[in-house]
Amino acid sequence: MYRSQMFVFRLMLVGVVASIGFMAWSAPITMLGPLSGEVRSLAHLNKVRLIVERLPPAIYDAGIRVDRVGKSWKERLVEAGIAVVDDADAPSLRVMVVAATDETVKDAIAYSLIITLEQPVQIPRIDLNVRIPTWTGVNLFVRAKDELPQTFHRAMNAAFDKFVRRTRMATNRY
Repeated sequence: MYRSQMFVFRLMLVGVVASIGFMAWSAPITMLGPLSGEVRSLAHLNKVRLIVERLPPAIYDAGIRVDRVGKSWKERLVEAGIAVVDDADAPSLRVMVVAATDETVKDAIAYSLIITLEQPVQIPRIDLNVRIPTWTGVNLFVRAKDELPQTFHRAMNAAFDKFVRRTRMATNRY
């Protein structure tokens, strides 16, 4: 039974990797036209309030800490020309991690890095001003649990790079 579970796990992993590869390959093609409103909302972003949510137990147990994630993001944001401020009126960049494990595949962990930029938005139809995510980046990873400490920060860097690329793309176009 264990071999068939590992086969299914590997098959799922190949599917995820193939779909990510296809999306990465097709991204330059899809970005040639007008940018979506979601990506446009990143244009001219020069300051954010950084919020790093509490990490799931499976991530925390691997030795990964919120303060290290926050410090890394803050340093990289500043390097990218985006100030990190405590201003409640500034757009909020929220970093969240969702993790899942399966008892049938004890040595693996799946996790998503979810990055959102939350800004004030007006909904004229109901005369409402509300603060909502205007951009969301979702990154899915499946890793061996024993590799998590080494691979998690690389995954965070990839998510950060995606955010900065989209921000620069929107700024350059609008």
